[in-house]
Amino acid sequence: MKRLLSDIGKNMLKLREKYDIVVVGAGPAGLAFIKTVRKENPHASILLLEKYSYPRDKICGDGISSLVPPLIGEIFPEIADKISKESLTQKYRIWYPSGECITKLSPPLNVIPRKTFDYLLWTATVDQSIDVLEEASATKLIFDECRAIQGIQFIHEKNERSVKADLIVGADGSNSIVRRQTSLSPRYENGIIAVRQYVKGIPNIDDGLVFFLDPDNIGYFWIFPFKKDGERWANIGYGTKKSNLRGKFYQWCEDPKVKEYLGDGILQGTLKGFPLNIINSRFAKLRIKDAIWGKGYLLLGDAAGLIHPYTGEGISAALLSGKIAAELYNKKLPMQQLGKTYQREIINVLQNFYALIYTSKLYILPCLIPPPWRALYVKILSWIENRKPY
Repeated sequence: MKRLLSDIGKNMLKLREKYDIVVVGAGPAGLAFIKTVRKENPHASILLLEKYSYPRDKICGDGISSLVPPLIGEIFPEIADKISKESLTQKYRIWYPSGECITKLSPPLNVIPRKTFDYLLWTATVDQSIDVLEEASATKLIFDECRAIQGIQFIHEKNERSVKADLIVGADGSNSIVRRQTSLSPRYENGIIAVRQYVKGIPNIDDGLVFFLDPDNIGYFWIFPFKKDGERWANIGYGTKKSNLRGKFYQWCEDPKVKEYLGDGILQGTLKGFPLNIINSRFAKLRIKDAIWGKGYLLLGDAAGLIHPYTGEGISAALLSGKIAAELYNKKLPMQQLGKTYQREIINVLQNFYALIYTSKLYILPCLIPPPWRALYVKILSWIENRKPY
């Protein structure tokens, strides 16, 4: 029977003085960690702290890459058949400023609003075997005299509370409080900022996921269509390392080619921004500048800066990091061995998953090549790529 706050009441949870694990953040990374720990270690005491109340929105592009369904099948098999396939596509199209475009066929891609997707993961994970506090904001890590983390403070229902723990798992996103209070460089210099908004009633154009590359600003505008209540919607957004996101977003919305995709669609809600802590890469090799673990803590997903360096996709890395970290935790490794092995394994796995050489030539090289040569490169690239069979 699932733990429903309406049944147990927000004020009725009696916290332990100390937990084996405190997980900060109930997104894909944190939930994958808990779910995987529970398979082999059902008696571990776990406290989950979530800043918002479920079901909650998560500002994101909502794109589900082909890497995600196999991970859902492994970690959350009970919901594999509940994930909507209504918006599945195998196509994606990249438009370049020269007017050239590349249309590719890929393994199945999906678009699911994160409010829906994350809630499925939540319902598959949260039950009476773990303690859960929603609307609980972590505020401060508690260190011992050796700078090892021994607990965490948080605010819940306007009251400041604290618990001790053997392990703190930071799965609290790009603005992670766990990272900010443990890392030598709490803000990633490699990060980018993006904005997104929904649009309702777009034309039925069968181009799949659409990207408009913006090399001068090292970014792109995206259109990710999906179906909702029988209508065609899209998650549209713009991300860049530079400033003036709102202006660029609305400028792209007026682009003639973009307007073909949006048609008479009506913007819904408000334009919202979010940071993306993308992982460092050099010569198509992933690198982590600072450790994503330390005495008494692990960082997962966006909190660890594991977002794809070229595309900005982060759900697959979140799920993978939660799964790998939990599997190592279940082996009862000493903290130093656990942390080092986790960091090494997640980098090795993502290096294989991310196909960096291929994605760099599509998304990054056009941004790095000097403008006089850029059009020629894109023309040759599109000629080569479009000759390949779908």
